[in-house]
Amino acid sequence: NMDGALEAATQMGTADLIVDLVSSGVTLRENLLKEIADGTILDSTTQLVGNRAHLAEDSEFGERLRTLTRELLERTEAHLLGRSMYNVIANIRGSSMVDVGRKLGSQTDLRGVDGPTISPVVPPADFDSGMYAISIVLPKKKIYSAVQQLRKVGGSGVTVLPVTYVFEEDSMRWLSLIEKLDVSSHQIKAL
Repeated sequence: NMDGALEAATQMGTADLIVDLVSSGVTLRENLLKEIADGTILDSTTQLVGNRAHLAEDSEFGERLRTLTRELLERTEAHLLGRSMYNVIANIRGSSMVDVGRKLGSQTDLRGVDGPTISPVVPPADFDSGMYAISIVLPKKKIYSAVQQLRKVGGSGVTVLPVTYVFEEDSMRWLSLIEKLDVSSHQIKAL
């Protein structure tokens, strides 16, 4: 049993292998440690296990259980979808939001998941109007081509932020569960 700087455990002979979360890699280099090639130690899955009778129950307990289950399923689904997505934000000049929308629509990677969000930018006192902020959610693999396309249509000040969750209109996992439980519509109306 060791406490403290586990990085030294391999050099002290008390461990053959250690597991550590790395941000900069400085600790690895300082302690002559090597990263595992793909960084994966264990692949795992999550299984939600529940009592079907209680989930389908037409009672306050059943409703609370369904509410909790729905939240767990939706958060999980939204996180899994969001972890590969990025929010690209930029400024772009145009005569109107429609004009900016047409410029973005002319480029294949600037349409986003559900289309771009376009908002007017309030200009400083010494600038004229006609600047719009756009926001597009894209998969990681399309970021660089989207930046190039934004530049092509006059975009500037491009920032890219990771997305934590993407909640769809409906959760497919939740709808599938409700169908399997054969829960009546009055039991799920408040959910």
